[in-house]
Amino acid sequence: FCRYYEIFCLEQDLQMETNRDTIQRTLIKEYNVRSQQISVSRIAGLRWRTVADETACTPAMRCGVPATHNAAPLHDEITTISDFIHETCTVDHSGYIDLKTRIHSDGTEKLGFKPKLFEWCKKKGISMPVHFDGQKDWTRALPRGTKYYPKLLIRLVYGLRWNEVKHSQPVLTWFLLEAATVALHVILFFIPPFLVILYVMAMQDMWAVYLGA
Repeated sequence: FCRYYEIFCLEQDLQMETNRDTIQRTLIKEYNVRSQQISVSRIAGLRWRTVADETACTPAMRCGVPATHNAAPLHDEITTISDFIHETCTVDHSGYIDLKTRIHSDGTEKLGFKPKLFEWCKKKGISMPVHFDGQKDWTRALPRGTKYYPKLLIRLVYGLRWNEVKHSQPVLTWFLLEAATVALHVILFFIPPFLVILYVMAMQDMWAVYLGA
């Protein structure tokens, strides 16, 4: 919500409210909707593969090809998860998949990683991996560019949903503002020390000249 709110304000040249408490109070007062903070287990950088991905012949988003199983139980489970991701998921840096199925703030249900993996294993006749307790390194099955967060705090706004047309990418103004912010940081943190170094070197040179004379 806050990301699209920021993009909207930049695009419409509006003053943006940065205090989240004020935003929450406004949502309650004006629209009678509330936000709630919850803890989720989330795989960031991954999303479910769509029909469009299949049409575009999206390559498997993990290193190598589906491996063969061997007698090591943990290796078997990692291979199973890798094969599952190979067939059903796509790497997307703006996407994510929660480990468990949960209801979104707009009332829609988003299928979790574990339930869909269970269905896939049942269909394939493969034993369901059980090492999701954080003690086993099953995350080695995840492709590059993704990361697993076992306990991630997120805040949801309940009672609102996006219109059919919404911004999916930041506008040009947002990029310009970010570039200006980076440039300002570079000027503040690098230029003054550089000038101080030049001044010190100049003083040392003068001292050497007068001392040598």
